[in-house]
Amino acid sequence: MPILLACEEAHRYAPDSDSVGFTSAKRALSRIAKEGRKYGVSLCLISQRPSELATSVISQVSTIFALRLTGEKDQEFLASVLPESSVGLMAELSSLRNGEAIAVGEGVPVPARICLEHLPEHARPKSRTAPFSQAWTHDTVDQQFLEELVARWRRQRY
Repeated sequence: MPILLACEEAHRYAPDSDSVGFTSAKRALSRIAKEGRKYGVSLCLISQRPSELATSVISQVSTIFALRLTGEKDQEFLASVLPESSVGLMAELSSLRNGEAIAVGEGVPVPARICLEHLPEHARPKSRTAPFSQAWTHDTVDQQFLEELVARWRRQRY
């Protein structure tokens, strides 16, 4: 049975730098990337910082779905691992909307800008960006909670 292993925040578990840690996770992901296909195991690496991914892992990638990237270093890195036929699409990376992606590689017939379907509300992860501007319009914080929070921060040692 084919298996897809999805690794969110992949730059943490397969970092380009060996000094960051996660050495065994990096080794395992690298092995899956290199040998997994013959055993029916695929690897999906999800990262907002592709330039920090280990080259030994990213070099095995056959299909890339690139969502909005605004960092110049990440855009340059992605351009370096993509085929030359996709260079024109790379200019669009910083202007992609939510749910849009550039798809390139073995899994798509030609490089293309695509729209991903939105999951129904009940199937979405509960990890959304906090609504800062909306929350800041109301003064709903308990003063005692706020004072305790500040006291805890001050007690922390670095």
